[in-house]
Amino acid sequence: MLLFNNRCGKIGTDHAMQWAGAGTTPARKQKPKDNMEIIHLTLTGYNAGTLLCGEARISCGKYAHAVYAPLDLEGYRKQACPACLKEYALAMLEMEEEDKDFPAPAWAKEAAK
Repeated sequence: MLLFNNRCGKIGTDHAMQWAGAGTTPARKQKPKDNMEIIHLTLTGYNAGTLLCGEARISCGKYAHAVYAPLDLEGYRKQACPACLKEYALAMLEMEEEDKDFPAPAWAKEAAK
């Protein structure tokens, strides 16, 4: 499982940095679902703490490293920032295309839409 997390973290980092490198996406306000505070997903490693959605970190409350977040739990995914979740799901699907030994979870296809 650690290998899977490391691979996803690398692809997530590459994907998010390409996306963030464009610099054209403004920070956006997300509204919590059912009065829950949104949890933003972050990168690990050298870029640790960078939000996958590109929002400024000071403007939001809760954070979790994407590779360690319990995203298999539907309740947790409902609290996750939709933009962060989509970016991470896209990275997981990209990894699945490159290496069939690491299939993306079922929720990733839905979140990537």
